[in-house]
Amino acid sequence: MVFIIVFLILAIGGRWACSKICPLGIIEELIFKIPFPKKYFSLPYEKRLRKIKYFIFFILLVVIPVFLLPNKNELGMVFLFIKILGFTTVFILSLFIYRPFCKYFCPFGVVLGVFNKISPFRYQTESNCNHCGLCGHYCKMGLVPYENPNHMECIRCGACLKGCPRKALRKKN
Repeated sequence: MVFIIVFLILAIGGRWACSKICPLGIIEELIFKIPFPKKYFSLPYEKRLRKIKYFIFFILLVVIPVFLLPNKNELGMVFLFIKILGFTTVFILSLFIYRPFCKYFCPFGVVLGVFNKISPFRYQTESNCNHCGLCGHYCKMGLVPYENPNHMECIRCGACLKGCPRKALRKKN
């Protein structure tokens, strides 16, 4: 019951929780702040890479419960290895890619992203927007906010709002 209540509270905010209270996201941001020669907010083939999390969501929803959970005692060490390898990979990637887990792997972000369109934390583009693209330049998730201010990948960090010189992108009332 507690899980359902927490999920509903998080769902109301969309991916707002990703930028404000997700512990893994906070750790990724701290690691990203470590000086490193090259930093990336988006990668080549970004759209394809972002589809990995939908595959992971499917695996968690269907494959693991049906095929692997009945044998969980036998696969304990395999699951431990996957967790250690996964976290190590994410933390290394966080040195030069902004929030790689959030962008490419997080299955919970898939669920919360669906609620971005109905969240009270929605953004909207005003008529004085000249489509200069500065909001996209400031977007840490590599999105173009003036085209779709409530994109499923938007974590509501607010960088695009601060970056718009015309204040044409704002929180919806």
